[in-house]
Amino acid sequence: MQHRHEMKFRIQHPTSIFYGSKELMLKMIDTFWQYWTGVTTTDPKRLGVLDDKTVVCRRLPLGRYQYQVHVHRKMPQRITEKQRELLYRYLTQNEDNATITNRNLKSWLSGQGAIHYDLNGYFYVRDEKALTPIYMISEHIVDHVRKFVKV
Repeated sequence: MQHRHEMKFRIQHPTSIFYGSKELMLKMIDTFWQYWTGVTTTDPKRLGVLDDKTVVCRRLPLGRYQYQVHVHRKMPQRITEKQRELLYRYLTQNEDNATITNRNLKSWLSGQGAIHYDLNGYFYVRDEKALTPIYMISEHIVDHVRKFVKV
């Protein structure tokens, strides 16, 4: 735990994935030798500086979307009916630029469903240019955006 601030980790049954400097990872391999099964490295010069909203992956979500946009949990109270309709039309008319994978969010945006307690879902957009219309519809839609970088 003394090096916790120098690394990140993700637990995925049955494995755990650790991210950190080369020196720290070598120390962890020594410590957990009996559990170690392999290592994959990413060239930091190729990716530049990664922030906490960037995910490195081998395959983009659904094969093509670079951004995952999480809606604000109070979005239903903050946007108008017209803005809701505009957002639904934008996300469903052109699947090359955007798609909604959350069933409750899609139902509410289409006007066919009620507001659920778990409405704070997300949708995917293809690239940074596809984010602009969402912010133009309303600044109250987006809570945070997660970027995926394919390596």
